[in-house]
Parts: sequence; structure tokens; C-alpha cells
Amino acid sequence: MLTADIARATAAAVCDTVPARLSYLLPTFDGLRQTPGTYSTPLPRRLATPAGRPAPELAATLADHLRHLPWIAAVTVTGPAYLRLSVTSAALADLAARITAAGGACARSDALAHHDPVAARVGGWHAATTWAQAHALTAAEVTSRCAAAAGAPITSKVSERLPRERHATETVSAPDGATPSVAEFVAFAGRDAIRYALCRTGHPARPGSATLAVAVRHHRGNPGYAVRYAHAHAAATLRQAAGLGIDGTDGTEAAGGEARLLGHPLQRALLHVLSWLPERVAHAARRAEPRVLARYLEDLACAYYAAHETCPALPYAGGPDEPAAAQARLRLAAAVKTGLATGLDLLGVSAPDVL
Repeated sequence: MLTADIARATAAAVCDTVPARLSYLLPTFDGLRQTPGTYSTPLPRRLATPAGRPAPELAATLADHLRHLPWIAAVTVTGPAYLRLSVTSAALADLAARITAAGGACARSDALAHHDPVAARVGGWHAATTWAQAHALTAAEVTSRCAAAAGAPITSKVSERLPRERHATETVSAPDGATPSVAEFVAFAGRDAIRYALCRTGHPARPGSATLAVAVRHHRGNPGYAVRYAHAHAAATLRQAAGLGIDGTDGTEAAGGEARLLGHPLQRALLHVLSWLPERVAHAARRAEPRVLARYLEDLACAYYAAHETCPALPYAGGPDEPAAAQARLRLAAAVKTGLATGLDLLGVSAPDVL
């Protein structure tokens, strides 16, 4: 959510700095693996020509506007007029409670508010007669969902219907050695596994049997399973905590020492990845590529596993004795659960609590 906060703050600074007709040039951000809580944007360079002002001058003016915000720790101008912003440790740590409280709205932003209208597309991929059709329908549907979350105006729904539509569980015979059909793989592996594999594919070419075989494996070497398992793991952690009488969703303690309680480098790295959800959703819509969001969810799952293994939440798993520290870690698990569920829902994939 912090990327959305920074985008809104930067847009407000732009409105005070350049003519109103240029205010639609909302910022985009670079780099997922930066110092936790640090973000950069080339917006001054994009504004320089239409505004008729040197990019370094614009960058300095925008920096002056932003560095006075209480949740911004520092703003610097780097390289060819890039703005680099760092949020306070408290703002980064408080993200855990904010995401859980926001629920599915944690992925929303105004990044595409000035975008051309996008048609809301619905269904049909599992009944596609070719892998190219299935990929195209999946990409169109996920793009429209991400565009809506990023604030793009949405027109009426467009239902996709294909010739010779088949039921998702119907099997179709294939010649020996041929790649099984979409319907065959859905019947064998399940809707979610194949849907995620289609979202993750960056091109409509027919996938090989080896590629699709990975989609059915129930271990963390399968990206789709790893993401859904991370959600189920976070859900299980919260259930077990509730059984011990520890409430990990209560954010009443967050305002005090959350930055201290979630100060481990792996926890901060996880919070940083979480902060990118709205921006990655908008980026997937801009590029019309579901794989942008899928790969982001894989990064989020990996960051969660790393943080959990080093900083577990539950006492019997090596977690902290301090109740406030345990609750803070549980709030972080709840935020991951919310973020993964929201991202998977945008991809059209279920997020089970048990897997």
C-alpha cells in the first residue's frame, strides 16, 4: 500500500508544481529488490519536456514538497533526475496492520484513473479449444481485473464464448505423444493449477508436457503451489495462534513499537515486498501481462518463507516469549495471507486455508 500512498503524495506535489493539464502523469516506481522502505521514480524526467522545465529543477521542487510529510524519512535526487524516497520505519512496520484491515482493497490504487476505459472480460478460458485461446482469454480477464483495481474506468462486461465449448471436466483424447488439451489438463490437474500456469506464461505458445507437469506437483518447486501453500501456511499459523489464545489480527498494539517488533532484516524485506502489491497490479494491467502479478506473488511467498523460518510467530515453533512480539509477527502473517489472497483472486485462482 505504501507505493499507492507515495503515488498519491507525489501526484499532489505535481499538481502544485506543474500545469494542471500534466497532473495525469502519475508516477511509476522502479525496482522490487531495493533497500526496504525505499522507492524511486523517474517522474521528473517524464514531466520535464511537457512542463518546459529542467528535470533536475523539477526533481528538487518535488523533493521539497515530499520531504515534509511525517511518514517520509528522506527524499533525495539521484542519477538523471530520479526521485528516491524512504519511508520511516514506523510507516513500513504499520503496513502489516493496514493491509489486514483493508482486506481486498489493499491492492487498489489510482494508478490508472486516467486510463482509457477497459472492458470487464469474463470467462471461457477452460473451454478453449487451443492453448493459445486459453492464454489469450486468461490474459484479457486478468488484465481487466487488475485495471479495475488500479482505478481504470470499466465498461460493461464482455462474456467470451468459444466455438465448440466444452465442460471443464470433459476429457479429450489426444494422439500418442501429443500435448494434452486444455480440458484434459484441467480434468487431471484441477482448474487452479492450470489457471495459474496460464497466468504465469508470458506467451501463447503451446506449453510442453514437462512445463505443464510442473503445474500439478504438490511441492514448493511448483510456483503455483508455493504461492497457494504460503497462503495456507499463514492461515494455519493464525488458526494455531487462536487456539493458544493469541490474537494476531488485533492491531491495537501496532502504534507503539511495531517498528522495533518487526525490525529483523527479513521481516523488513517482507514488508517491503508487501508494499509493492498495488504497483504490481497496476503494472500487470498496463502491460496486459498476468505474469507480472504471478511473479510478484512468488516473490511475496519466498519472502514470507524466509521471514517465517527465521522469525517464527508461535512459541512452540521457536517464536518469541514476549506477547507483543508474537502478536506483531502474527499481524505480519495476516498481512501476507491478505496480500496473497487478493493477488490470487485477481488471477482467478483460489486461495485455500488448507492445502
